[in-house]
Parts: sequence; structure tokens; C-alpha cells
Amino acid sequence: MTEVVRISGLPGCGKTTRLMELVAEEGRRPTNIYYVTFSRSAVEETEEELLNIYADADADVDTDAVESAARTFHSLALRQVRGELFESLSDQIISPESTPDLYERFAERWGLRFDRNAADPLRADDTGGEVPDGNRLFDVHAQLRLRHLPPEKCRQQPIELPRGVERTTKMLEAWEKFKAAGRPEEGLRLFEHHDYVHECVQRGYAPDADVLFIDEFQDLSPLEYKLFKTWRDSGDLDRIYIAGDANQSIYGSFRAARPEFFRETPVDREEELRASYRCPAEIVATARQIHATDFRSQSSGGRVGHVTLPNADALAASVADAVDEHSETDGNTLFLLTRTNWQVAQLTKSLREAGIPHTRLGRRSSLWDDEMGRLLYALRGLRDGTPILAKGAKALLNTAEGQRGRMFGADDAPIKWAGIDLEDSALEASDVWTAFPDAREAADIIDLLDIKEWRAEELHGALGRTDGIDPQDVKIGTIHAAKGLEAAAVMLFAESSPSVLEAYHDGQAAEEHRLYFVGATRASAELRIVHDFFDADTFPLFEAFERPENPAEVVV
Repeated sequence: MTEVVRISGLPGCGKTTRLMELVAEEGRRPTNIYYVTFSRSAVEETEEELLNIYADADADVDTDAVESAARTFHSLALRQVRGELFESLSDQIISPESTPDLYERFAERWGLRFDRNAADPLRADDTGGEVPDGNRLFDVHAQLRLRHLPPEKCRQQPIELPRGVERTTKMLEAWEKFKAAGRPEEGLRLFEHHDYVHECVQRGYAPDADVLFIDEFQDLSPLEYKLFKTWRDSGDLDRIYIAGDANQSIYGSFRAARPEFFRETPVDREEELRASYRCPAEIVATARQIHATDFRSQSSGGRVGHVTLPNADALAASVADAVDEHSETDGNTLFLLTRTNWQVAQLTKSLREAGIPHTRLGRRSSLWDDEMGRLLYALRGLRDGTPILAKGAKALLNTAEGQRGRMFGADDAPIKWAGIDLEDSALEASDVWTAFPDAREAADIIDLLDIKEWRAEELHGALGRTDGIDPQDVKIGTIHAAKGLEAAAVMLFAESSPSVLEAYHDGQAAEEHRLYFVGATRASAELRIVHDFFDADTFPLFEAFERPENPAEVVV
């Protein structure tokens, strides 16, 4: 019989640390465990933690085995069925993003319109117009899969049906047949990401391991919960550790996650972690006002303020102030968190107007990653006369007008420009200046770079600021994207769209309280709750908080 152990941990209470202790205590080799978590980014962090644990125990640890032990639910399910169902992953796994032509083809057969660029109807923010009926069909199908329900249950899903119940049911059944037939030319069955999880449940497969760790258990969909029960009931595992916090269950709308899965699962043992090491007392007190729970802090202090920001300049000033105060923090400096993706887009626009470089949470790349960041660092060095890292100098020379074709080692490659030795780790600003004899100021060089006009405008704006904000200092995204992360300072925007407000008043208030609770508890030193930036309604749960009358005033 498989033993089940529950680890309950409120935000910042050391849940992940405790799980890693348990990994070490188990003493199993990485080939005998799996650590399952919610997202790819969380998997990457887990890999690093596991490598540290196993390297301490065995200097010759198999790195590939350790990395293979960290999985998402979907990737572990895929590993279980891969040999039986897949001949070619690249040809058989489909999605609206990777293979939109297949979705378009099927939609056309049924007189529907599929737009590969249309928003997810569950994430639409009242600004993207009508979601095409073909997109709604596939989203209804995804919701049914997440809930492990048959097509005839389509009426129960939180998306407007593209046609009546009977017609929609027929189309959903036809879509399953379409995937089973596969591409005629290859004859390979096609799978969406939820399909191979479904296959694991149907076939009763269990992981090839002794011990299983499942983090963020409160975010499991009904389909994933059925897979967990399949694993538990198989008897093939010695032990399963489930870790999570029902107070942080925020995927009910998107993924049908239900907090009771974590609370009500029968267990043999459990541990509760209630005191936060991350959030100081003042932030904890505010978080408890947002969502009532038995939440304590291990430290005093912290700061919570309320502010109104009427325009981009006011936003930029608040951001610059927070970065200046917290930039020496070991870790993330500042998060700007919103309820919707549309608000993220508005924030991005405002930060661009104000010349504030920044990156996106939950994205592998963004404007200020890699090349643009290196360009900015190099230009600031030229402006200030300080040493320039070789990577920054290369970025400048490689993007200078007319030189893009020289980036890959031609005889006249930039490495030979003006006698500059780009093999040095850092170069003197005066040496790099020799490559731009016609430029009087660092800003002049921007106009010599072979980059798009809007990127040049971004560089001009960022260079024009004197505060020297690093793009990695300021990260923006939705509260969902910040799940599992923390920063010294958080600016939490207390506004939302009409559709979210409607959902709030239509039975989703509890999830919204949990969502803003998660947002507030990302802060380890300072929380700023922002009102009136988007010219939208203040979210109801913040109406009781005192707000400043003067935009320049901060109520603490």
C-alpha cells in the first residue's frame, strides 16, 4: 500500500525547503524518484535544487538522471506512454500554437472560424473583441479534458458554446476522430497535451519510481487528480509526498483546479508550516485582510503602502524609487503584478514611454533580454566612461548599421574593428568609442545600429534616464505568472476588467481573494498597492483600504 504524506505550507513558510529535506532523507538515487511540479520554470528551479542535494551525497552523480527526475505532470505522463503511443513526438503532438493549420482545417470543415492569434476566452480582458467560434470549440474541448468529462457535458463548461449543445457535441466527437485518424500522409495518431494524461489514466500506468513528490498540489485539474489517484492506487510506489496550500489555489477558472483536492485527500501523515520566513509582519497583516487565514510571520517590520499613479511619469517615479531602495537585495528587486494580461500590456506601454527597461514574468525572452540589455549596458558605459563588458561591445559592433552580415566570423568581422580585442573580459570605453568616430554622444550611436525603429526608441528612452535601472530589476506580469516567486518589493495593482468583476460577483469571489493573497505574499520587504492607474474599477476587496487623496501621497 502506498503511503501518502501531506506537507501544507503557507506562502514563504519553507515548503519547498522541507520537500528538499525529505528528498535527502529518502536517500534514494535520482533514478528512483520523481519530483512533479506545476510549470516548466518550476521544473528548472527544482533541477538545480536536486543537483545540489545529490552532488553533496555523490560527487559522481548522473546529471542527466537528476534532471530527468524533475517533471511536470504532463511530461511524466508523456514518459509513461511514449513508447506505446508515439513514433515521432514532433509529428504527433499538436497545439493551436504549434500546428494552427490543423485547427484551421478542422474548423473550416464545420463552418467555423479559427484565428491562431485570438485570445483564450477564459483570459480575455474585454479588449480583444469577439473570440471566434472555432477557438471557442477547441477551448471547450480543453476544459472537458481538464475535467475528465465526455463531449455531451459541454453545456457545463465556462465558455460560450460555438453552436447549440447537440451540434457542439457532434463537433467535439468529430475532433477526437480527426486526431485518431492523424495526418493521412503519415498515418500517425495525433495528441494534444491533455490527451496523454488521459491515456495514462485510462491505461492505469504508474511511474517507474519508488517515491513521488508532487508540489503545488492545489493546482491539479480533475484530470491530473485522477492520474494521482491512479498512481496512488497502483501499489507500485512506496510513498507519495503531496505539498501545497489550498489558500493559493488560483487556477479554478483556467484549469478547473479545486482546493479541496489538497485539503480532503486521505493521507497517512501530515506536516503543517504556518509561519512565513519570507513575509514580515506588516505584509502578513495585509495579506490576512485580503484573505482570512491562520498566517503568521517569523519577522517583524516590513512596509505596506497605498498609492495612486495617474500617469506613466508617476509610475516611473514610483518604480525608480522602489528599485533604488531595494536594488541591493539578493534576488528579485521589484515585481509589478496585475490581474489581467491586458493590464500587463498597458504597463509595458507606460514603462516604454517612461524609459524604464524591464522584463516579463513567465516569458523565456522579452525585449530587454540578451541583445537589447547588452546594448543598453554598453551605451551606458560609453556615456559614463566606465569599462564595458566584451559581450556589450560585441552587441554594439554586431548591430552597427551595415555590419549584420559580419556577425559570424567573416574575415572583416567586428572583432578586428579599430584594433579592439574583444577577447578581453572588459574593454575601456575610450577604445570602443574608436569604432564610432562620427558619434558625439552615446545616444548618437543608437541611430547607427541596425535595429528596428521602435527598439531604437526604447534604447533612447532608457539611456535618457540617469538612474541606471537594470532590466532585470523590474519584472512585470500577471499574479498567475508570479506564482511560486518572490521579490523584495511588489507593486500590486488593485483594479480589474469588467469581465473579471462580473465573475467576482457571480460566484468566483473566493478565488479572487486567494489570487490577490498570492500577489501580496510575493513581497519579502515592501508591498505597494496601486489604485487608479488603469482608469478601471477598484477591485471590491480593496474598497475597505484607506487610499491617498493626493496622487503623490502614499498611505502607509
